[in-house]
Amino acid sequence: MKKLLWPLLVAVGLIGSAEASNLTNFPLQTPSTQSYGVGQPVLWGNSYWITSDPLASIPVDEQFSISKVSINQFGLYALTTNGNIYPLGNSQVAPQNNIKYVDLAVSGVNSFALSDLGCVYGWGGSLYGVSNDQQPSSIPSSALSNVVSIAAGYGHALALTKSGGVIAWGLNTSGETQVPFKAMSNIVSIAAGNRTSAALTASGEVIVWGGGNNYYGMLTIPDNAKSGIVQIAVDDHVLALKSDGTVIAWGANYQSQSTIPAGLSNVVAISAGSGSSAALTSVGQVVSWGGGGSLSPTPTYISRSDYVAAGTGYLINWAIKKYTPSSVIPYTNGFGYSTNSNSVTILGYNGSNSIVTIPSFIAGLPVTSIGDYAFANQSSISSITIPNSVTNIGFYGFKGCPNLTSVTMPDSIVNFGTGIFAFTPNVVVNGSRTLISYLSQNAGDLGFTDNAASSIWTGAAAAGYFGWIENWLLSDDSFIARLAARILAASNNYGIAVKQNQSLNFPAIPALTITPNKKYTNVVTASSGLTPVIQISGNTAVATVSNNILTLIGSGSTTITASQVGNALWNPVTASQPLIVNKGIQTLSFPAIPAQTYSVFKTLTLNATSSAKLTPITYSSDNTAVAIVSNNILLLQGKGTSAIKASQAGNVYFSPATGTQTLTVK
Repeated sequence: MKKLLWPLLVAVGLIGSAEASNLTNFPLQTPSTQSYGVGQPVLWGNSYWITSDPLASIPVDEQFSISKVSINQFGLYALTTNGNIYPLGNSQVAPQNNIKYVDLAVSGVNSFALSDLGCVYGWGGSLYGVSNDQQPSSIPSSALSNVVSIAAGYGHALALTKSGGVIAWGLNTSGETQVPFKAMSNIVSIAAGNRTSAALTASGEVIVWGGGNNYYGMLTIPDNAKSGIVQIAVDDHVLALKSDGTVIAWGANYQSQSTIPAGLSNVVAISAGSGSSAALTSVGQVVSWGGGGSLSPTPTYISRSDYVAAGTGYLINWAIKKYTPSSVIPYTNGFGYSTNSNSVTILGYNGSNSIVTIPSFIAGLPVTSIGDYAFANQSSISSITIPNSVTNIGFYGFKGCPNLTSVTMPDSIVNFGTGIFAFTPNVVVNGSRTLISYLSQNAGDLGFTDNAASSIWTGAAAAGYFGWIENWLLSDDSFIARLAARILAASNNYGIAVKQNQSLNFPAIPALTITPNKKYTNVVTASSGLTPVIQISGNTAVATVSNNILTLIGSGSTTITASQVGNALWNPVTASQPLIVNKGIQTLSFPAIPAQTYSVFKTLTLNATSSAKLTPITYSSDNTAVAIVSNNILLLQGKGTSAIKASQAGNVYFSPATGTQTLTVK
């Protein structure tokens, strides 16, 4: 069973494992404990330190006034608008709350907070000398006043001062705390990540230092990121938000965290985490990509109009819903709701009934959605009936309802939010075949326990299961992708004309030297695994091919072309490589000719030999007044010198060769 994924309430701010400062453009609104829709988030990933409601440690009057959440390897922490910091879930350590905090930054093994007086505090251990209980001596004195924002990396920390300078301390394995001269003034924003620090100047220039000795290339700033940048985020990769709403990424990409999703635009906030990235657009769409732990490496899109923040942290992504004060939410018969031009969304319930029936119409419009947290933490409700007009249930819609035992859910619902029944252990769902399929794949996402998941259905018969596939499954992109993968992996395509491209692994053929009966094994394979792969030679006077064996015929050049014809699942493919065939090199061994004393009819026998053992070897004299040669017999003609040349003409396998010796006759 998947671990239950629980909300982190972040009313403003876009934050990550690599905590980035000054990232939010959204005003904080004063919350009310009686409000619905206050800081409602969705959290996905792997939160192993949360096994109970993470808000349990926060006083009730502050649970709806959380302004920021930050995550590191040892816990989750929440900052409230009252200036208090609380540990969430299983996190046990937090700083003293007799100080008013205005900023929170935790990452890796570090935890820091900034007071309203501009003083930096740390807690939770002194690993790498960056933080320990309360205000450590390891925090430089320059960070104890006049600080306006903070950032935390894996083993170091940064502080931005009122004067626009950067202070750094902690682990320095890659120069991450060696602030460059350019970052000592005129800085408006800072970010810290895995052995990496970054700053943004008032003119929109990105400055990066540390960077694991540039192992992932983070210090190599792209030309299009050297100006016009309005926001930065860092982990082991760098994100930069340009003034036109587009995002630039560079650095590590092992989880595709630096591969910007196609078409991403109108971005207003960014976040970089451990192998992951996230962005928020101006229309409230959350986009996350990359992966770490249980995060998907493929882009995830949450299209909503009411999200004001998004982030990525240590194995976790999140998105935060805009705060809506209760004073602007209309109620009818206990149901809080919002409307658009043609439908109604249920936002909350303040009625006293234990058996609740949601109406099909409110204010003359159909009720189509149950919003995030709409019925969360309702201890008095025991039964809920949902009308056929509803097609969507939001995140944590029925979270934390201990006495809710029955939910009647129609087949009209096709979209199910994460954790809709989290901490609602006794619920039984009646009537929804659409949820059967979803539950079979995503029971943990809905928040069911194992027992609840196995006994959840009382009225959901399997009959007619395939009757709604066309209406739901075939409109689901994820299902279609899985179906296509199954088709492509099958032994035939079940009559569906879906073919996949294949490629050939055809290594370059080295230049070869011809010898008698010379053969060369040339193996070419198809990525599909299909056989045979046929090879042909474009010049059979140079080489021929049979199966994957090249037979060399003569010197020269040819092109070897390989092809695989494909089948019902795979398209045909061809590839080619050039082949150069050279003749062998022979040499002549021609011994030196001793000096001779002239006498009439004196002869010498010449004895040059070929390294290839080729014959005949012919000889010539360049001065026939001194000597002439017939076959290999040299006849002296007079006194003087002559160059005696030996030649072998070569053959189909070997190139010609020559050798020369000087003859001196006294």
